[in-house]
Amino acid sequence: GVTGKAFGAVVLWLLGYPDAARDQSEQAIQMSRNCSPSSRALALHFAAMVHQIRRDPERTRQAADDCAAIANEHGLSFWQASSGIYRGWARAMLDDLVDGLNEMRAGLAAFEGVGTPEDLTVYYEMVAEVCLRAQRYDEGLRSLEDAFSQAERHGILFWNAELHRRRGELLLASGAPADAVHACFHAALDCARRQG
Repeated sequence: GVTGKAFGAVVLWLLGYPDAARDQSEQAIQMSRNCSPSSRALALHFAAMVHQIRRDPERTRQAADDCAAIANEHGLSFWQASSGIYRGWARAMLDDLVDGLNEMRAGLAAFEGVGTPEDLTVYYEMVAEVCLRAQRYDEGLRSLEDAFSQAERHGILFWNAELHRRRGELLLASGAPADAVHACFHAALDCARRQG
């Protein structure tokens, strides 16, 4: 039940129901309170993801901190790594760009050693967002290239609309030609429409 609610919260957001996503994520956390540490960490990890995609850095950081506490206590390296990525994103959005990006990169390096490829597209896009905020456009575009490479290599397509959108934002901010920017935004819309 915890896993279903946690994953379902992300699906609800992808389908355009942000409030229902938040509520379902909270239900997953409540259900996990009487479960194993791994289940509690899973619920908190997906809560961090839901808060991040809802653009709520304070709640993202809180969920990531809670997840990290459980992961550190029980030696759950997968959740330790992902918590650092979300905590770093939250710090960056709360105006600690350099340290936030460094924490994200450290979490991403750890995650690449213990994680699963389907999460990497999301994490690379998060890094690209922080690079955009820090005006590190080339670095952000390289992160997106890594994301698209992972998506193609492993058939991970659920985050592709966001990858195209973020690429458009980075190109726009960097002063790229309008045609290139528009092509990215149109690719994002086409991808989102195809995936419902």
